[in-house]
Amino acid sequence: IALAGVMGGGNSEVELSTKNLFLECAEFSPGLVRRASSTHQRKTDAAYRFERGVDPQGIVPAIARFADLVVQLAGGKIMGGDLKSQSASLPTDGKKILFDTYYLNDFLGFERDKAPLTLANIQEILTGLECRVERNEKGWIVVPPSYRLDLSIREDLAEEIARSVGYDEIPATIPQLSGSPVFGSSSLPRLAKMDQAKSVLVRLGLHETVNFAFTSRDWLSRFGMESSALLLNPLSEEHEALVPSLIPGLIHNALDNWNHHFGSEPKAIRLFELRPVFATLDAKPGTKSEIKIEAKGQMETGVKEHWKLAFLMSGPRYAEALRAERGEVDFYDLKAVIDSLLIELGVRGVRFQPMTASRSGGNPLFHPGQSVEILVGNAVAGHFGLLHPGKSKALKCRDTVWMAELDWAVIDKMSRESNAVPLFKTWPQFPPMERDFALLVRNDVTAEKLCQLAIRSGKPFAKTAKVFDIYRGSQVAEGMTSVGVRVIFYDETRSLQEVEAETASTRILETWKKELGVDLRS
Repeated sequence: IALAGVMGGGNSEVELSTKNLFLECAEFSPGLVRRASSTHQRKTDAAYRFERGVDPQGIVPAIARFADLVVQLAGGKIMGGDLKSQSASLPTDGKKILFDTYYLNDFLGFERDKAPLTLANIQEILTGLECRVERNEKGWIVVPPSYRLDLSIREDLAEEIARSVGYDEIPATIPQLSGSPVFGSSSLPRLAKMDQAKSVLVRLGLHETVNFAFTSRDWLSRFGMESSALLLNPLSEEHEALVPSLIPGLIHNALDNWNHHFGSEPKAIRLFELRPVFATLDAKPGTKSEIKIEAKGQMETGVKEHWKLAFLMSGPRYAEALRAERGEVDFYDLKAVIDSLLIELGVRGVRFQPMTASRSGGNPLFHPGQSVEILVGNAVAGHFGLLHPGKSKALKCRDTVWMAELDWAVIDKMSRESNAVPLFKTWPQFPPMERDFALLVRNDVTAEKLCQLAIRSGKPFAKTAKVFDIYRGSQVAEGMTSVGVRVIFYDETRSLQEVEAETASTRILETWKKELGVDLRS
């Protein structure tokens, strides 16, 4: 006939024609009422009261008063009832709490020999709260009144006494620590490295954002994403799913910046965020499963955290001034931030390759022709580049958006310790030799591959290789690119001989031709 503690059913509803009433008064479990109210989406006055607990001793007086009002106001007649047998089964007192004056003084910060509260004061306060107080050899046994459901432990009683005495009467003291704070052997270095990364990005002009770990499924769907970790009892539809990526949150921040900017000059946006993303333990990367999370134990949730570092750049490169450059940020500004960050953290084995050659299948949020995959060692460390024009148009972005999302676990593993002092390597005392190569290569050959092969095959004298010129045009065959590569040779202990540089250059050319089909341009 009813949803217990929440609302009654239509088959027992009182109408204008109702003449006979059966009165019931009950106490319901607050936890079960909260769950029923949330599950069935019924926020009623009854649920509001019962989910906070009601006085069990007030049940009999309440139903008696109700019946009396019916007799007085509606001309009713009581046909029968059994209040005594029902009230006999109700508890007569609240929970017993052991309490002593030494605990109270220590908890509130009073010195024992200077405590302003005497035994008589404490007992008077507790008695004034309608608590039953019994003395024993250790202090008191305090039984709160049944309607004070908030008094269940001795800390609750100490709070009531402090409130009665007045907080101004309690001296300000510093708690005594039994030992130095311990954060765990692995936490401090990890947190120090995170702080180091944040400091680097702040020095580069970015601002840290702190977004919620929750978002809406509708917002994720606009990015082609779907969270595998959904909340059973979300605060609202805007906080119903744990975030699987940091990019939607940063773009939301950028949209807010644009929407609240009314100046005539374009808005420069520089944002970053370092925090975990979430997925269920059994969710496979790239899948769109919807699995609601239930706790499997005190410390088990079925959800795995994975730390990510993401940043977003948009707008002018520099602040507007009389002679400031008025260009917009581009791919190379974003790459400069990534290079500076990885160098500062001491990350080893960093390589870049086009998104079209991605090992992980790429990322559909990025422009396929203006984005890059980052490799650190043999692992994929993330992606960076231009937000896909289709997504940018659908989201109504006012400017081009350059963004990156990096796997913090990979970066942390391949970087030096945060407290490690970088070793200084002296500048070479002997002059280097430079050799420039004009090469004809296929369009699918990357500059990264050319430079790696040059240094590997030119050992031990080839130290640096970089691309300094690229040309595509009528003087180059279709599907081919003219690339200028500069290789620098030197030895730390002596001056190189001309023949040594020539021999190394020959080996480099042979390796390029054998592995990449490269020809020298005449």
